[in-house]
Parts: sequence; structure tokens; C-alpha cells
Amino acid sequence: MANTAHPAPQGSSFSDLARFLRESYQNSFGDCPHPSSGLLSIRIDDRGKRDVSSDFCRMSVLIQESAKDRCTLYLTNPPLDDEVTELILGKGGTITGSRPDMYVEIPLLIKEVVFVRGLAKAIRRIRRPRQGERYPVPNWWWVCPRTADSLDRLADRLMEYRSTRRHEPWRLARAPASPGKPAAASSASVTGSSGIAAAKKPSQPADDDDIFRLLGGE
Repeated sequence: MANTAHPAPQGSSFSDLARFLRESYQNSFGDCPHPSSGLLSIRIDDRGKRDVSSDFCRMSVLIQESAKDRCTLYLTNPPLDDEVTELILGKGGTITGSRPDMYVEIPLLIKEVVFVRGLAKAIRRIRRPRQGERYPVPNWWWVCPRTADSLDRLADRLMEYRSTRRHEPWRLARAPASPGKPAAASSASVTGSSGIAAAKKPSQPADDDDIFRLLGGE
């Protein structure tokens, strides 16, 4: 899947979730319309111009234009072992193809932050093989932590979106961004280095994801 930076189609009316993630990532990577109608593809990996290895794990989220609480996590050529494979399949994901053209798709609800963090931890653990074992792919030494970091950032963004939607929904009620430009922040918003309006931190404990999971909240 191509992740070439390209503005979202003019006239599209994306959901709060799609616009929030688009603004969260577009300053670094851009986003692009997916070939399938009504889908927005947002690149979430940290690949730079020097990352030319075919072992790099390319990552994006696919969001239906009107989706409010779900997306699809899409990975190309990710590091895999038995634990990671079990997590993906157990979540209802699919693994197709073979390296260097292996594709993983995982359906994801915004409240499933615990799963995203668990997947990140499992991928990090691949770097610690049992005594006598070697990586199937030597470059996984640097691929694993970078892939896991990208997953943790996605989990952070999902938590931020849920917190904003629950405590300060007015921050999401903004006009869609113009093609290729971030949405304008309200005068009461605080804009961070990422170019999006930063929500005030609610007085919630650090394990907010676990609380949402236990309550079954969105």
C-alpha cells in the first residue's frame, strides 16, 4: 500500500476520529485517500528518507469516512513470532503474503488501547530470543523497537481522542481541515509542536486505558 503524502479529497466530511488522527500525524507524514471509496489512510510509522531497508515495518490506519469508534491497523512486513502471531489472529486479524510482501490487517476499536500496548510489548520481546536462538531477520534488532514505539504512539493518540471526546468534546467540533493543511484551532485551544490543539489533561489516573477497558466505555 502506498503511503505517499497527499491531501484528503476536497469536500470530504470525515468523522471526528478521522480528522483527529489525520491532524495528529499529518505534519510528519501526511495522509492519503485510500483507493476504496470512503476510506482515509493515515501513515503512523516513523519511516524517514534513510530508511530504505525492505525489512522496515510500514504502518497505517484505515478509517471509514464516517467511522466514530473503529479503524483498521495495517502493517506491511512486520516482525512476527509465535506470540505476536497469536495476538493478531486472536484479535480477528489476518496475515497474508510472505516477506518482503507480508500484510497484516487488524480491526480495532478505539477503546482497545490495552491490545495495542500489548502488541507493542510482544514485538519488543522479539529482540530477546531464548539462549541459542537467532532472529529470523537480523534487522529486527532495530525494527522491533521502532515498530513498538509507533504502536505506543497510536495508543497514546487513541487515549487522547477518547479523553477529549469525553471531557472536552467542543475541541472536536471544528470545521474539517483544508486540503493539505491542519484544521484551525479555536482561540481557547493550546497548540503543541505536533500542530494539533492539545487537550487539557483530565484528572485521570495513569492507567486510564485499564479503567476504560473494565468499564467498557468508549
